[in-house]
Amino acid sequence: MNFQKTRVDIHNNYPEKILFKAELEFIKRLEDKGLNVIFSPIKLQYDEDASFQVYLSHYIDGLNTLPFRPDQTFDNNFKVIDDAGRAIFPRGGTKKVLEELSNKLSINQNLDWQNIIDILTENIPLMTCRYITKNIFEAHKDNSFEGRKFQDRIEKCLGKVEYAQLLNQFPSTPTPASSPTSLEHLKSASSFMRLYLKGKKTSQSNKCYPSKLDLSKASNVLSHAKRFDILISLFLYTMRNERAHGASISPFITSKSTFKRYESYYFAMLCSYIFSLGVLSLRGFAGLNSSNILDCCRENVKIQKHFFNS
Repeated sequence: MNFQKTRVDIHNNYPEKILFKAELEFIKRLEDKGLNVIFSPIKLQYDEDASFQVYLSHYIDGLNTLPFRPDQTFDNNFKVIDDAGRAIFPRGGTKKVLEELSNKLSINQNLDWQNIIDILTENIPLMTCRYITKNIFEAHKDNSFEGRKFQDRIEKCLGKVEYAQLLNQFPSTPTPASSPTSLEHLKSASSFMRLYLKGKKTSQSNKCYPSKLDLSKASNVLSHAKRFDILISLFLYTMRNERAHGASISPFITSKSTFKRYESYYFAMLCSYIFSLGVLSLRGFAGLNSSNILDCCRENVKIQKHFFNS
């Protein structure tokens, strides 16, 4: 398939439908599983608050794109995080929301939210870890204003020393500064990131790793709040910026698109949905609380595992 020509044809021959490989694989899996949807929204109580009704409209717009466009559902979920969060943190914009939300939700003290973070990070797709890791590793090569801001976010989430040791542990190949991170090191670093995000102490020390990355030391294990911060700031916010600024191609109509890409976007959609519900719970909307948000998280992880892993 000539993907460039096919995209032109899709545009010129609208509304005729041409499906790409990943889309066909996704449809076949739906048929094989006998499913129409692979998402179960939380049950909301009636709430006539005007702001809540705006956020509800975003959710509905997102739901109407499923099951085929979880990326667009993600976009609508993040609108809720952004706008509802700004009402809680009126000074500092989205940056303030990202920096303060874990503390406002009392993630290190609230057992429900700790369970939510454990469930999400235990089931994070490797492709998602690769996305996070690639952005982390390539940020230090970007000296633009936006690149430096992203580096600041990384250092706040990981720690300055931890970030430096991570870069040294999995160095890029000795090529020009603008070149992509080597595939070999990206795979190794992604596997480490997946383990790192689980927040578990390992039984044996790995002497190959520098001091701050040795997960046999309890002091190096990420707290629930840190893991939340990485997910919302280095994963969801980065994806939102790429999509909002038009910097990335639509994810399912490229030569690199595979069925597994749907898994990563469904995970992003779920994280953004769960975190947006957390923001609305802080606003006191629709009977939302950490307990029913946890139930929703459990149910949807179960649905996604059934669909993508078997």
